[in-house]
Amino acid sequence: MGPKLTEEEIQKKREEAERKARRGEIDPMHEFSFQVIAQLSGLMRHTLMDFMFSDPTMLDDLDFLYKSDMARKLLFFYQQEIIEPPVSKRGLDSRHREQDKGGRYILSVENGTEKALNGLCIYILRNSSKRSLGEETFQREVMLGSVDARKPDSLLWNIERIVSNIFIPILNSCNTADKGSQQLRDKVKGELLPCLRSFTSSLRVAETVWMEGTFLKDYPPEAYTIKNADDARAFLEVEGNMQRFESYLKTWMKKIQELLFESEQLRMETDDLGPQDEIEFWKIRMCRLTLLMDQLSSRPTKMVAVTLRAGHCKLMKLWQQCNVQVIKYHVEARDNAKFLGAIEKSSHSIYLLDPYKMQVPLMRLLHIIKMIFNVSSFYNTSERVASLLVKITNQVIRSCKKFITENGSATIWNQPRHIIEAKLTQCIKLNKNYREAYIKVKSRKIGNEPREFSFSEKYIFGRFDSFCNRLNNLLDMFSTINKFNKLFRTRMEALLSEEALGEDAKKFDASVKMLTLREYDYLDFRNMLYDKDYGDFLNRMEDMTERLQSKLESAYDDIWDTPHAFQYLNRFEKLSQDLPLEGMEEKYHRMINTFRKEMERVLLCFRKQTANPPLVRNFPAASGKIYWVRSMVEHLRLFILKFEEMDNFRRMPEYNKLVKQFNDTGVTLMKYELKVQTAWNARNPSIRKIESKMALPILREDNNGDIKLNFDDDFYSLLKETEKLMKLDIPLPSINQLLVRKKNHFYDYRSSVQVLLRLYEKATSSVVQEWKKLFSPYLISIRAGLQAGLESINWVSKDGEAFTKKCTAEILKFQDLIDRANDIYNNRINIILESMDNTELYELPKREAWTFQRFLATVKSKCKDGTTILEQKSLMVEEAVEDIITLALESVPGETMI
Repeated sequence: MGPKLTEEEIQKKREEAERKARRGEIDPMHEFSFQVIAQLSGLMRHTLMDFMFSDPTMLDDLDFLYKSDMARKLLFFYQQEIIEPPVSKRGLDSRHREQDKGGRYILSVENGTEKALNGLCIYILRNSSKRSLGEETFQREVMLGSVDARKPDSLLWNIERIVSNIFIPILNSCNTADKGSQQLRDKVKGELLPCLRSFTSSLRVAETVWMEGTFLKDYPPEAYTIKNADDARAFLEVEGNMQRFESYLKTWMKKIQELLFESEQLRMETDDLGPQDEIEFWKIRMCRLTLLMDQLSSRPTKMVAVTLRAGHCKLMKLWQQCNVQVIKYHVEARDNAKFLGAIEKSSHSIYLLDPYKMQVPLMRLLHIIKMIFNVSSFYNTSERVASLLVKITNQVIRSCKKFITENGSATIWNQPRHIIEAKLTQCIKLNKNYREAYIKVKSRKIGNEPREFSFSEKYIFGRFDSFCNRLNNLLDMFSTINKFNKLFRTRMEALLSEEALGEDAKKFDASVKMLTLREYDYLDFRNMLYDKDYGDFLNRMEDMTERLQSKLESAYDDIWDTPHAFQYLNRFEKLSQDLPLEGMEEKYHRMINTFRKEMERVLLCFRKQTANPPLVRNFPAASGKIYWVRSMVEHLRLFILKFEEMDNFRRMPEYNKLVKQFNDTGVTLMKYELKVQTAWNARNPSIRKIESKMALPILREDNNGDIKLNFDDDFYSLLKETEKLMKLDIPLPSINQLLVRKKNHFYDYRSSVQVLLRLYEKATSSVVQEWKKLFSPYLISIRAGLQAGLESINWVSKDGEAFTKKCTAEILKFQDLIDRANDIYNNRINIILESMDNTELYELPKREAWTFQRFLATVKSKCKDGTTILEQKSLMVEEAVEDIITLALESVPGETMI
């Protein structure tokens, strides 16, 4: 609120506000506030604006609240104007004022501490003054409400409901998790919310006591006028007065007995009662009895008792007993309220915290209850303490339900599945921790405890156990739904097609939808409708399981008798974790029998092909046989390794027999390999033989005089054999290992010599028969160059590479020369000679007959022309022959001349 203004300043602000209203320039936040105030107070807009214009400081107060970072609240009082009574009627105490019954209602801004509320209070609160307000954030950051004091009987109810149903849920809501620091949120949870709950509990107690009013409502008027015993005796002298006082006394005793009778009766316990209700019950009872004690000690009541005692009334003995009982029950209620007040602070935790945070508060609460049970003079019976523990259990169940349903804003179906499953698991764990805490407190002895802290666990935890059984059923239901969702999503580990699963998937979706559309409370463990629906759901899932099993068995029944069974066994075992599959043992036996037959088949094939085994391409005899027999062993080994990887097979007694058969078969096959190795070692040539083969000339001349490759076939086979044997990890002599290291040299050298011979053969065959004498010097020179390969150059010569390069260069040079000569011969000689053959020297008539003279003239003309052409072409052929001779003479090797 701003500083106090003078009348002139108020008038200026009033005129300015009226101008803004006429122009429509009122702040939107103010406009929204006006609408809320008008709605709550029932004022018309023009009446509300009149109040605002009559006191413009209200607009300044709104500005100060919305635009300043120092204000957090603003209170509007709409109530009758309080009129000061005349000075002559104020009496000695000037603080007492009288409210004019005909006073008009006014709207004003108050601070809540100076003026009493007897009408309607409209409050505006800001959540935080650190964040600026705008049109978009206004409704999120500002809270508006009202407190109605026009009906005094409902004032406490109104305040209690606002705090309980609005402020506490908002502060305890997870929606405030992103506002403020973690330390602030912990302080709100640990300090502010417990204080608010205690405050609302006191309001409920006060409201209940206020609504019930006093017990002794009627007093005889004479009780106010009797001052002493003489007045009492004088009053009794009048006939009928004593009977009238006795009737009042009987009425009082009857009401008192009704009140006291409640303490002697067992109270009806419901599931809605918690420990706070027990605390409030004894507080209310203490307040009632305290109020009754005050009435019994009041002067009118005492004067009635004195008067009847003076008249020797027989009811006085009963009255005295009634007073004693009131005192006794008052002491009991006060003592119980005091001791139960000790658990109020700890009991807030089970109202405010989530289940996974309740273990420590529950342990502390049980310790306090045990202390009360051992120390209290009245609250020490098994019935009362067990009833209190049941109330704690009831509240824990309600807190679990709120935790699961997000304070009733969500269901078990519209939350993520993993989150709802985690919540259910935490609630079940809380039941276990709660029971363990009770057992620890029960078994822990501190000093000389007069009574054993032991009660019926079924009575205390029975409802929680039933609630957890329901939660377990829900978890099982979710597990079943997740399981079948996974099965249909993965198509039974890709074992069945979508077409085969389509109908079952639709039935499953319909069953789940049938469960989710129910309108009852799934968390109410007393609701038997869910148990029936859950049983029907399980029956449908069992039928579906049988159908899926039948489809799997019919689709893969023949696969278990083939080697491909291992490809599907892992899928079936993985599937059996979610779907119970029958006959897995039978499948294991069938796979073992299949492998046993496979070993017999391999052994039979081996015996049939031992004499002439099939060799792999490019493998010599010895290494080919070893590779063949090893492939059989590896084939069987892969099977036995797959058996070893699976625990289910190793546990079977048939597995040991299978391993023994595999070992026997392997021994038979390996003996053959050793036999082949021994035979090869016997055939392996000596070092001298190998050296003699490497010392052979690289070229040889056959019977026809042609030059051929002189690479020993046995030596080549030895290289191939040695290479393959080394790859098979067969131990070899040092000379064979050396050959393997040099094999690339031999292979490359052999290839280069082969290329050389191919070029030589091509070059010699390219020489035209007519020109052989012309190019004989070249041929003789090339043959002379190859002579070293026929005599001195062998396969380990150091200059072998230089020899092949030199010969290759000479052959390629000769090949180029021959190609040029052949080109001249083919294109300049042969073609011209063919055209000379086609030259015409005569012409014959085509249609009509010629005379001899014409024929003779035509022949002479053709011969003349043909002679000219033939002479020209002969010169061209002569030039081509001269070019070939010149080409051959350009680079004649040596001094040879034609």
